[in-house]
Amino acid sequence: LSLHDALPISQQYNEAAELWMRRGEVARALDCDLAAVRFNPFQGSYFHHYGLSYSAALATKMDKVTAPRFLQIAERAVQLDSHRAVHWDLLHKALRANKRPDLARTALQHALECDPVNYPSFYIGLAELLEAPADRSQKERVLMACVQRFPSESLSSMFSFRSSDIVRQLCDAYMLLADMTDRNHPELALSYYDQFLKLQPDEPNARLGRIVCLINLNRLPDAHREALALYKKLPQAEIVDVLKHIYEMERLPFKPEDFPVSKAPQPKQP
Repeated sequence: LSLHDALPISQQYNEAAELWMRRGEVARALDCDLAAVRFNPFQGSYFHHYGLSYSAALATKMDKVTAPRFLQIAERAVQLDSHRAVHWDLLHKALRANKRPDLARTALQHALECDPVNYPSFYIGLAELLEAPADRSQKERVLMACVQRFPSESLSSMFSFRSSDIVRQLCDAYMLLADMTDRNHPELALSYYDQFLKLQPDEPNARLGRIVCLINLNRLPDAHREALALYKKLPQAEIVDVLKHIYEMERLPFKPEDFPVSKAPQPKQP
């Protein structure tokens, strides 16, 4: 088979792989991606897509799918085209899968050098790799750079699918910032929860986090009002516990029978 004939075949396999991935058929996508890179082993974007489907297969613990092979695929994508930020991000994910966080951090730094303006997830991934106490200030700087790069007023000019993806990632950044500051600086954590809730007003974990900050700031009437509003929307044990704590701080009688709980999944306490 000549190269002239192989190229369109590889493209057809790549397009088929994308279709199967959108349908959630990971095994079929993987087969098509493998065929695409066999017919054209010099196209970095094909290896990138192959890596994405391979990562999904690895997450589902598919037979004969291994972390070392995932790393080989990601390294090949970078070798073929090191100017694309998403290839470095794929390498970062493969390195994390192989438990090599220091190299994963370096890969993400390369991704940000290639494209510092389109992917909040790069900043968030880098912040998550800064786990040591000595890295705390650097982690905060990375997250602040993320939210400053993507001001909320800029979201209205994006396509809806792009905007929703950015919103989700920015909310992750604000939640990480709030988690870092809520104990020692509740007023700062409160501002991060407020920014989060501007983007996703009904998110229960952020609403609960905001209430905890209000308690820590001794703004009990505000905490009481917001906790009651959240309970009416989400009558769960975690929220009832917070309400009980507020009642005790306000020296008010608390009657558990007034706050029955549902068995729905509960928000995580910040």
